[in-house]
Formats: sequence, structure tokens, C-alpha cells
Amino acid sequence: MHAAGEQAFQRDAKLENFMAGRKNKQPGYPGRERVRRWGRYIYLRLVRQNDAPDKVAKGVGLGVFIGIFPTFGVGTILAIFIASWAKWNRASAVLGTFIMNPLFNPFFMSLSVVVGNFFVPEGSRISVEMFRNGKLWHAFLHAIPTYMLGNFLVSTFFATLAYGLTLGAVREYRRRRAEARPAAVPAPRTEKAPSVPPPGGRP
Repeated sequence: MHAAGEQAFQRDAKLENFMAGRKNKQPGYPGRERVRRWGRYIYLRLVRQNDAPDKVAKGVGLGVFIGIFPTFGVGTILAIFIASWAKWNRASAVLGTFIMNPLFNPFFMSLSVVVGNFFVPEGSRISVEMFRNGKLWHAFLHAIPTYMLGNFLVSTFFATLAYGLTLGAVREYRRRRAEARPAAVPAPRTEKAPSVPPPGGRP
């Protein structure tokens, strides 16, 4: 009886601990926390680059443009090559290309279609009906110019936006670090005692 009671007591204690853990569990989605940490990692890598803020920002703008614009898998290599040629920050250019990922791909592709349709005549616009007649290759060739126009405008807009935001972030981060850094205390000056000439001699 004593052993059975002890086992029941242990089961109740485990159940209470389990329920307490569920009650104290923080609400939210694990993916959201992962995105937040990844965003903070990118931010710290950018603002801590040991380069001029303008070069860091231009590297990010270049990376964002190449990341959104279709480069068929060579975006990172292209970003490093152009950043090296222009003497911009290569690390920030590579980080800028990360804007194109499975999470944001549908948004940029859809936005490119919408923007492209806005600037072309009605006969050149992309629509779902184009792909329903069975002539997929013809529809694809018809949609390329409109999509590329829209994608170029979208890439330019977000690259310019990324340049401005990065430039402001890097400058603000360095300004705060400079203010938080303790000012150098000057060493106390020691005045030389006046020399006293020896008695009966020259000074």
C-alpha cells in the first residue's frame, strides 16, 4: 500500500509540473522568433562593418537590387564582383542579396507583375487567362517583357530604400557608440619647478 501511494504521489507531482510548464509557456510562434533573431543578426553584421557608412549602404543597395532582379543563381557572385569593382563593401552586398528568399519571393514576384501591368498597354499585360489556352510557351514569352520591366522598377525602388535605411542605421549606431564611449581623461600636467642657480655660479 505504501509503494502504491508513493507511485500515485509521483504521478500527481509529474502531472502538476507538466501543467505548470504549459501554463508558463510563452505564447507565440517559433518561426517568428527565428525571423527576429535572423533580422537582428543581419542588422548587427551591417552596422559593425569596418568601412565608411556610404560604402556599406551602397553595398546593401547593390545586394538588394541583385537579390530581387532575376540573376538565375549567380546573384551572390555578381554582387561580390560589382562591389569589388566599385570599391563598395562586399560583405554588405552579399547580405543584401538575402532579401530574396522563399519567404519574400511570392511578394516580389507578384509586385513585379502588378507594377509591370501598370506601365504597359492593355494588350501586353500579364493575366491568368494567358496561360489557360494551352499555349504556355507563347504566354511565357509574352509575359517576359512586362515582368522584367516591373521587376526592374521594384528592384530599383527597394535598392534605393535599402541604401537610405542602411546609411541612417550605420550612422546612428556609430553615433551612439561614440557617445557611450567614455571620454579620454587628459593626464594631469606636472609643472617643472624653477631651477635655482647655485650660489656664486652661473645658472
